[in-house]
Amino acid sequence: MIVAPDGIKLSIHDWSTLHTELLWAYRGVLNVGNHDLQVDHSYGYWLWYIEKGQVRLETHGKTLSAQKGQWIFCPVGSTKQKFTEDAEILSIHFLAQWPTGENLFSEKDGFVFDAKSHPTLNNCTKELQATVEESFPGIRVVLFEQDTDLEVFLKLQNLLFILLLEIVRLFKKHGLGLTYASSSDPRIGRALQCLNEAALGEPFPLQRLLQRTGLSRVHLDRLLCNSIGISSKEYWERLREGEACRRLESSKQPSKEICYYLGFKQPSHFATWFKRRKGITPAKYRLQTSKRLIG
Repeated sequence: MIVAPDGIKLSIHDWSTLHTELLWAYRGVLNVGNHDLQVDHSYGYWLWYIEKGQVRLETHGKTLSAQKGQWIFCPVGSTKQKFTEDAEILSIHFLAQWPTGENLFSEKDGFVFDAKSHPTLNNCTKELQATVEESFPGIRVVLFEQDTDLEVFLKLQNLLFILLLEIVRLFKKHGLGLTYASSSDPRIGRALQCLNEAALGEPFPLQRLLQRTGLSRVHLDRLLCNSIGISSKEYWERLREGEACRRLESSKQPSKEICYYLGFKQPSHFATWFKRRKGITPAKYRLQTSKRLIG
């Protein structure tokens, strides 16, 4: 993946492969027990506006502090968070990932900025939170589990895209970058499109790949490794891994159903594959979700 602070140009198809999802948007006091604890901020992004009190975050050997009237774009990864007892926040948690699981925004250490310098961001996040509150009153960090109709979903997606646009502008203003896979060879684009469009429950679409690109597998994988750093099979496996993680993270779908959806014949085969890639079983991975539903 390449980091580009000055803006990037990709095909419409490449941009359409971004996975974006609003996981929650709420404002108010923190839940009891959430003021001082270790949390996992690996899945997506946390954006907080401090409406009252202060917060201190420690991660990657660095410390970030934000107070009333400031935004904090939270660091990615395991983080120690300590809020003052009077703290009140506006909290937005969302995803913006490429098909292989890499985050769109390159910043991992987080940063703090004054709200008054970004009034448009203030307005769009408040509208997003108000819409969530109106449609799902009383719902906080389990927004992604709620049932709704297409009209409400599209309205929320539209507001999320407006927020993402403001964050992109924010990143450019602060000299921060976006990540993306780049290649000037159209055959690479055709290969990735083929993989992105293929059903994840079907076998690896090797013959379709070779027909679409007109390349041998060795030549195709050489081009892919030079362009995005991984082979066609690894790209495919990351697509499957990402889908498995998303379903374990943000749904109540049984692991057995996820197993069959991804084309595994036996749950044990799925569990072995998942543990080999993630280091833990699907069941343990799902248990970790509770550590991410904070803040």
